[in-house]
Amino acid sequence: MNAWHGTMTKGGIFSVKSAYKVQMEDNRRRSVRGVQGTSAGSSLQKEHWAGIWAMNCPGKIKHFIWRLAHNSLAVRMNLERRGMELDTRCVMCNRLNEDSAHLLFKCKFAKHLCWELGLEEKRQHLSELQNAEETIKVLLKMEKRDQIYVCVTLYQWWRERNNVREGERRKSPAEVAFIIQAQAEEFLKNPELPVHASREGVEHWKRPAEDVLKINSDGSFNPNTGAGGWGAVIRNSMGQVVKAGAGHIHHALDAFHTEVIAALEGVKMAEMAGMTNVVLETDAILLKYALVNNSFRLSSVGGLIHEIKAIADACFSSFSCCHCNRGCNQVAHAFADIGCNGPRGTIQYWESPPIGVDVLMASDCAVSTV
Repeated sequence: MNAWHGTMTKGGIFSVKSAYKVQMEDNRRRSVRGVQGTSAGSSLQKEHWAGIWAMNCPGKIKHFIWRLAHNSLAVRMNLERRGMELDTRCVMCNRLNEDSAHLLFKCKFAKHLCWELGLEEKRQHLSELQNAEETIKVLLKMEKRDQIYVCVTLYQWWRERNNVREGERRKSPAEVAFIIQAQAEEFLKNPELPVHASREGVEHWKRPAEDVLKINSDGSFNPNTGAGGWGAVIRNSMGQVVKAGAGHIHHALDAFHTEVIAALEGVKMAEMAGMTNVVLETDAILLKYALVNNSFRLSSVGGLIHEIKAIADACFSSFSCCHCNRGCNQVAHAFADIGCNGPRGTIQYWESPPIGVDVLMASDCAVSTV
C-alpha cells in the first residue's frame, strides 16, 4: 500500500513520473539486497545515465544506447521471453539465438563489420562482458572518438538488421562501414549538436544562386515487391520548375539503389537541357559521399555512380552535390512516389508541376532563401 501511495504527487494525484520514481527506487533497493531488478540497466548509477545523454550524437542513437542498457531491444530472445512464438535464430547469420550480445558483438557479420572499421579489439572486449551494465560502463570510459564510432556502429548495425528482417538486401560490411564512417566523422566535426530542434531551426529548401540550377532527387522503394520509383526536379533561382521527371523501377536492389537512379536521371535531364552550373541536392547522405570519393566503385551501384560522375565532368562547367534533410526534399519525394506507384516501365516528364506537387512547390518558394 505504501508503494502505491508513493505514486501520488503531493496533491494526491497519480502521475507516470511519480510512479517511475517509485519503480526506480524499488529496483535500487532490490539491487542492494542482491535481487535482480526489472531490467538489466536498472542498477546503473545516475552519472552513467547522464553520460549517455551527454554523448555527442543524435537523440535517436542515445535512445538506442539507453534501450541497450535496459536490455529492451526487440531482439528475438527478448520477444520470446515476452511470450511471442517465433524463430529465435539471428536475423543476420541465421545460426545462433539472437540476443543483444550475439547480434551486436558475436554474430559473424558483426565481426566482419568491426574488422572493416578497425574496431575488432573493442568488439572483442565488449563481447566478453557479462551484462548490459558492464557494457555501458566500458562504453562511457572510452575516448571520445572511439565512443562515437562504437555507438554509431551499434546503431547502424541494429538498423541494418531491421532492414534485412523487412526483406531488404543485406549490405556488405564495406557498405555499412562506409555509412558509419561518414556519420561518425560528421558528429566528430560538430562538437555541439542541438539536443532539441526548435521550430526556428527547421530547415527549408533553399533557392540556388542566380546562375545555378538545382536538382533535387529522391528514390522510393517497396521491400515487399522489390519495385521502386525515382523522382527529380530542376529549379532555378526563382524556385520555378525547369524540368521534372518520375519513373517506375521494376526491380530495385534496395532503397539506396533507387536514390542513385534518381540522381542519375536528374543529371541526365540537366545534360539534355544544356545546363552548365548545376547543384545536386539529396537527402541520402550515403549518395553524397559516394559521389565525392571512390569507395563504391566496386559495389552493385558502382557503374551508376561512375556514370553520374562522367556526365558531370563532361557536360557541366561546375557541379557539386550537397546533403539536405527530408523537409528540403519534399517535392522530389512526391515525384518519386508518382514513379513508384505508376505502371511498370512508365517514365513521365513535366515542365510545370502536376496537381498536388504544385502545393509543395508553392510552400518551398514561400519560405526559401538563396
